Amino acid sequence: MSRWNAHLYDVSLKYISDYGKELVALLNPKKDELIVDLGCGTGSITNEIAVSGAKLIGVDSSPSMIQRAKEKFPKIEFIEANATDFQISQKADAVFSNAALHWIVAEQQEIAIQNIRDNLKVGGRLVAEVGGKGNIQKIISSIDETVSAAGFDKVSFEDVFYFPSIGEYATLLEKNGYKVEMCHLFDRPTAILNGINGFKDWVSVFGISFFQNVPSDKQSEIIDKAIKLMMNKLEKDDRYFADYVRLRVIARKI
Repeated sequence: MSRWNAHLYDVSLKYISDYGKELVALLNPKKDELIVDLGCGTGSITNEIAVSGAKLIGVDSSPSMIQRAKEKFPKIEFIEANATDFQISQKADAVFSNAALHWIVAEQQEIAIQNIRDNLKVGGRLVAEVGGKGNIQKIISSIDETVSAAGFDKVSFEDVFYFPSIGEYATLLEKNGYKVEMCHLFDRPTAILNGINGFKDWVSVFGISFFQNVPSDKQSEIIDKAIKLMMNKLEKDDRYFADYVRLRVIARKI
């Protein structure tokens, strides 16, 4: 996924990793456990978990993210692979994933869930946070309205993201050999840093796929219009908050 910009992810989009630290508490890593950080990005959370004394393997599909992670944390093992096909040499005690699994479209979700299970010990846990049902609705609607008004075909969010409900995700896990211990859906308005520049960074890293039907010579103009509409919808007390909805899950392999 060459669109990922490791520098922007570490600076303007740092809140992704910052919120992930809350998920580490649910993981409750133990010394000498083998833990996979799936969708590890530039490795910041991977390193947080490693402080526990656990052995970490960071996995990400982006070459630039993996390269940056290796530069930042040379003592941790990082491998370039997808959630649907990564393999490790021994079964893990846990797979941890923050804001990554929702990038796998619905048709591939079961493959990913099965592959994670294959890499876990019996009793091993999956601790994950993904975008949940209703996630970034105002952002997506702003893009859809702008692209359609300009006369171009909009891209369905289902072709980019997978934002499940509690029932949908719990059922998927149970169907594929997990016992679901927690599945929690909640609103988490998330401050967009640096005003309009922060929105541009968000779009360039996370939302550019929604403009794939717009000719390249028109994209900049259309993106700017979409961002202005987003900002109108997401402003609160002179600040801007993305309308994030998150789904957290803890499940064990049975």
